[in-house]
Amino acid sequence: MPNEDFQKQVLQELKKLSSDISVLKSDVKDLNRKADVSYEQIAGLLEFRTETIDILKDIKEELKFLTHKEQENEKDLFRIKNKLKIF
Repeated sequence: MPNEDFQKQVLQELKKLSSDISVLKSDVKDLNRKADVSYEQIAGLLEFRTETIDILKDIKEELKFLTHKEQENEKDLFRIKNKLKIF
C-alpha cells in the first residue's frame, strides 16, 4: 500500500504542476499581449514625436523669417520717416 499511496501523491503533484503550468502559460500570453500593445503605443508615440519635432522646426523657421521681415520693415519705416522728417 505505501507504494500506491506514493503513486497517488505523485499523480496529485503532477496534476497540480500541470495546472500551474497552464496558469503560467496563460500569464505569459497575457504579458505578450500587453507587450505588443505597449510596442504599438510606443511606435505611435515615436511617430507623433517625429511629426511634432518637424512641425516645431517649421514654426521656428517661420518665426525667424517673420522676425527678419519685421526688422526690415522697421528699418524701412525709419528711413521713410527720416526722409519725411516725421521724427
